[in-house]
Amino acid sequence: MIVQNFFKKIKKIFAIPSLRDRIFYTLGMFLVIRTGIHIALPGVDVYKLHRLAQGGLADFINLVSGGAFSKASIFTLGIVPYINASIIIYVLTLAIPKLEEMQREGGSEKEKLTQWTRYLSIVISIAHGIGTSFYLQSQGLVEEPGLGFIINTTLLLTASVAFLTWIGDQITSNGIGNGISLIIFLGIVANIPAAVVRMFQGNITNNIIWIKAGGIGIFILSLISAVVAFQLALRKIPVFYASGRGNASASRSYLPVRINNAGVMPIIFAGVVGSFPAMLVNWIPEGWSIKPSLMMMFSYTHPVYLTLYFCLVLLFTFFYTAIIFDPEKIADNLKKSGGSIPGVRPGHETMIYLEKIITRITFGGATFLATIAVLPFVLSAILGTSFGFGGSGILIAVGVAIETVQQINGALAMEEYQSFI
Repeated sequence: MIVQNFFKKIKKIFAIPSLRDRIFYTLGMFLVIRTGIHIALPGVDVYKLHRLAQGGLADFINLVSGGAFSKASIFTLGIVPYINASIIIYVLTLAIPKLEEMQREGGSEKEKLTQWTRYLSIVISIAHGIGTSFYLQSQGLVEEPGLGFIINTTLLLTASVAFLTWIGDQITSNGIGNGISLIIFLGIVANIPAAVVRMFQGNITNNIIWIKAGGIGIFILSLISAVVAFQLALRKIPVFYASGRGNASASRSYLPVRINNAGVMPIIFAGVVGSFPAMLVNWIPEGWSIKPSLMMMFSYTHPVYLTLYFCLVLLFTFFYTAIIFDPEKIADNLKKSGGSIPGVRPGHETMIYLEKIITRITFGGATFLATIAVLPFVLSAILGTSFGFGGSGILIAVGVAIETVQQINGALAMEEYQSFI
C-alpha cells in the first residue's frame, strides 16, 4: 500500500508541467555541481591530498561539499564561506537593532542584508582560499609553489563560492526547495556510496559481512526514523484568546514550540570548535614526545574527544536556542493580542513560564543532538568500522529532505485547489 501510494504521488508530480520543470531544473543544477566537483585545482597532487584530507575541518568541508576537498576540486570550499557569512549576519541582526529592523521590514531593506551576506562571503572566501593555498604548499602537495599558485588558487576558490551561491539562488527561484540547503544535501548524499564501500573494506570475503551489513542497515534506518520524529516533534502550549464577550466564548489555540529549535547548527559549531585542539597539536614540533599522545587523545574515537564533542553540542544547543527563542517577545505578543496561557498571568509570569518550558525542552533536545552526533563515532570504535558519515550529515540530510517534501506537497495541494476553481 505504501509503495502504491508512493508511485501515485510520483505520477501526480510529473503530471503537473510547472512542478515537473522545476524538479528537472533542480536536477540539472545538481549535474553542474557534480561536474565541477571533479575539476581539480591546477598544480595540486590530488592523490597525495586524498590521503591527507581527513579529520578536523577537512571532514566537515568534505561533508558539505561532497568530497570536493579530498579531490582538490575548484569547489573545494563548497558554500561553507556563505554559511559562515549568513551566521555572522544573523547574529549581528540580533545584536544591532538597526539590522533587526531591516530584517523585519523585508523588501529592499532585507535585500540589502542579503547583499551584505554575499559580500561578506566573498571576503571569507578570499581568507579561506589563501589559507587553503598555504596549507597545500606546506604539505608538499603543490608542483610549483609560490605567489602565482596562491593568487590563482584563491581567485578560483573565491569564484567557485560565488558561482555555487548563484546556483543556490537559481534553484530557490526556479527549482524546488531551498537552493543552499539542497547543495549541502547533495554533498552529503554523494558521499554515501563511498562511505558504504569504506565500511566493508577488508570484509568482502568474510561470511560475517552479511550479518554486519544487516545490523548496520537496521541501525541507520532506526537512526533516520528517530531523527525524522525529532525534527517534526512539537510541544503544544495551550493558549486562550478572549473574544470580548466573556470567557465562555473565548477561542482556543496553541503555541507550537519545536523540540529542536536549534536545528543542526550546534553540531556544526561543535565540530568546528572541537577540531581546533587537533589543529593546534599539528603545530607541535615532531620531536616532542607528547605530540603522539595528544593526537590520539583528540582523534574522533577517543573518549576525551567524544566527551568534549558531546559537551560542546549541549553548550551550543542552549546558546543557539537562546538566540532564536525569545520568551519575553512571545509573552509580549500574546499579551497584546489578548492571548493567555491557562493558569498563567499575562506578561512577566508568562515569560517565566515559557523560559521554564524551553529550558526543559532544550535539555532533552540537546541531549538527543549530542547523542546522535557521537553515536556513529562510538560505534565505529566498538565495531572497528568507519561509518563514513556522522550524525550531522544525517540530521542535515533528513531536515532538507523533509523541507523539500513539504514544498512538493504544498505545490500538489495548490494544484488540486486550483483545479476546483
